[in-house]
Amino acid sequence: NKAIHNVWKILKYKDKVELNKILMEDAGSIEGMVSKQIIYANQLKKQNDDNLLAMKNKILTELFNARTPLDIQAVQRQFERVGIPTENRFFTVIVFDVSDLADLAEGSHDAEQEYELLRFVVKNIFTDYGECSAVRLKEKIVCLFSSKEKFEISSVCEYSRMIIKVVREELSHKMRCGIGSISDGLAEVSHSYCRAQAALELAASRGQEVCDYREVNDAKNTQFDYKRLIEAIYHFLNLVKSREFESARSCLEQVLQKKNTDIQGEFLPLCCYEMISAFLE
Repeated sequence: NKAIHNVWKILKYKDKVELNKILMEDAGSIEGMVSKQIIYANQLKKQNDDNLLAMKNKILTELFNARTPLDIQAVQRQFERVGIPTENRFFTVIVFDVSDLADLAEGSHDAEQEYELLRFVVKNIFTDYGECSAVRLKEKIVCLFSSKEKFEISSVCEYSRMIIKVVREELSHKMRCGIGSISDGLAEVSHSYCRAQAALELAASRGQEVCDYREVNDAKNTQFDYKRLIEAIYHFLNLVKSREFESARSCLEQVLQKKNTDIQGEFLPLCCYEMISAFLE
């Protein structure tokens, strides 16, 4: 009866310290054998969770940085395998920058822990309003937010301000963010990511906490102008990677030539950032 009662307690509470204590006392008892199996199951679950997170991060990174037209059906199958819903959904991308973490040594244990904590906070607050997956890309946290109901950018701005306030008050970190356009399905997500980056650049230049793509793409810039510039950058990057340097030079001239002066200067830091990234790759 005592053994059955102890096993019932182990199965109900699964306290890690208690499980280890029982194993040390008598691994051959029924309680010890149950404890051993629970610890083993927990280790497998953590390993599976870590593998799933790594797969999600890889898929999200590839989606955000897409340099060629996407095979949407293939991407949807990948998302479904890792538990990210895609059917009949609207998406937007939000890029958060954490300015005061730059002082920590890159790759240090403290920096990794802080970024992981911030990623967790951002993801969980957004999840109160829809589906959210978040990944750390270099010094930024990038979120893919989605909902079955079409939402307004102003709502995403409100959620983002809430996140920035929580992080400032509870974790003492300074954040700003840029918010991209809304994509009906996954086809325009990589463009939404670029627009979020441009909005983040504008937020930094203005000293604002939150900017969305509409502030960059104002009346001076039509949606067509914006899309043309993004597509030109992608074309340039693909030419560089293909080592077609003469064509890449011509493409770069077209991006920066005078007839594009109606495009606001805030786009140029984004162009340069993407081009330098391509050369580094």
